[in-house]
Amino acid sequence: MYIKVGQTIMRCVMVHIEHEGAGVPVEINDHLRIFGKNADEVDYDSNGQCPFCGSRIDEFNFCACGGKMGVD
Repeated sequence: MYIKVGQTIMRCVMVHIEHEGAGVPVEINDHLRIFGKNADEVDYDSNGQCPFCGSRIDEFNFCACGGKMGVD
């Protein structure tokens, strides 16, 4: 396919990249590499909110302010 931008004609090529999860290719998915799961698989519903910053506490008991709240 060719696209004309001003006086320039550019050729566009569509490629397909195999990947798993939340639309991030496996090769650059740091969340999967570090935590063993995609970012959209983290459970934020079981531990409530941080009393200091008000953000959700994840399944590893961490929140956005970086504090480990000791929620067990």
